[in-house]
Amino acid sequence: GAGGGVIGYETSVGSGNPEHQLFAEGGSFDTFRTALSSSGQLEDFAYGVELGSQFSGNDTYEALSLHDYDQNYVNLALEWRLDDDLRLKVSYRGTDNLLRTRASNVFGVSNSEIETETALLSANLTYLPNPDWKSLLTTGVYYENYRGDFGGSLYGTDQERWTVNWSNEAVLSEALTVVGGVESSISSFENSSGRSVGESIFGAYTSFYYRPVETLLLEAGGRYDENNEFGDDVAWNVGAAYTFTESGTRL
Repeated sequence: GAGGGVIGYETSVGSGNPEHQLFAEGGSFDTFRTALSSSGQLEDFAYGVELGSQFSGNDTYEALSLHDYDQNYVNLALEWRLDDDLRLKVSYRGTDNLLRTRASNVFGVSNSEIETETALLSANLTYLPNPDWKSLLTTGVYYENYRGDFGGSLYGTDQERWTVNWSNEAVLSEALTVVGGVESSISSFENSSGRSVGESIFGAYTSFYYRPVETLLLEAGGRYDENNEFGDDVAWNVGAAYTFTESGTRL
């Protein structure tokens, strides 16, 4: 995986005239879900937003008489076409989650209430100067707050992660493609037991893909990583893949 961390989600935006939708459904275990969304495009600006809530009583039995889960969430994406070859997209996702349980055993009845809040904010700048070169700069922050009440015993955590990733893909010829980039992240973690951890990571990578003939692909790449706790390291890889045209089998 990527040492610096990857913000790997996509919040869609609309195209054409704005459209709005209200959605609701219900089912077994007192399950209910509803969402209100809107998306569209206004000249060089496009957007997508969704507000939603869901609840489920889940499957309960004698030893677990309560197992309720409740979530509220918001998804937002705003995209601007700054130029013919330059696009900026800002996205946000946030959730508020609550889990309540009641369990019984030979020792008695225990209740728990767990609340988790998450927030993910990112900005993506895409540059396409020509069909043979694509550059993507992504920066973002993720935050998570966890609070648990287990029959009066309290436990909580807070974590935060900032990430920057710059990736490039260049087609140098019909046979040769180069991919490369750099990434970095800074993260922190704290809990109610007094533990506090900080981490910083930097990585740089490149890969070459060469196709001398249509059925043969050769690959070679390298990566450098630096971690404030574990030091630095260099990794490399080489590979080859051959495709049999008649059967489509890849070796």
